[in-house]
Amino acid sequence: MIHQILIFEGQDGSGKTTIKKAFSKTTNEKYTCIDRMYPSDIIYANKYVRGKEFIVQKIKEMKSFNVSIQPIYIFIYSEVSSTVETFEDRKEAYDLKDIIDDKLRFNDFYNVSLSSYDRKIKINRTNKTVDECVKELIKELKKI
Repeated sequence: MIHQILIFEGQDGSGKTTIKKAFSKTTNEKYTCIDRMYPSDIIYANKYVRGKEFIVQKIKEMKSFNVSIQPIYIFIYSEVSSTVETFEDRKEAYDLKDIIDDKLRFNDFYNVSLSSYDRKIKINRTNKTVDECVKELIKELKKI
């Protein structure tokens, strides 16, 4: 079996880092797990005014990376209310409009920009424990 690289993506507060850590522990670090990469760079580029050239370069890099490495993208998302709850639990400031916009950007990226890339999984963590999300992820990985 080829060693798999999993890239965990999702908006701030979606649970991606928590799920990534639990998944790594559950699978005894069998996979290389990365917390964010090209999709986040591209999605957040406009928000942080990185410019069109930056986006074009990151898209080229991602396409090359996808062909050569063939990572599996794990998109973690939740309902807006769950993301707000995460920010409140962390006692972090948040902007509801940003949460909604970010959720839409990640969803669009998954459905449009990665539409022809079949090595991707989408996990909704709303009303699920971390362990339930990890079990769902393991089940979905078996399908790839």
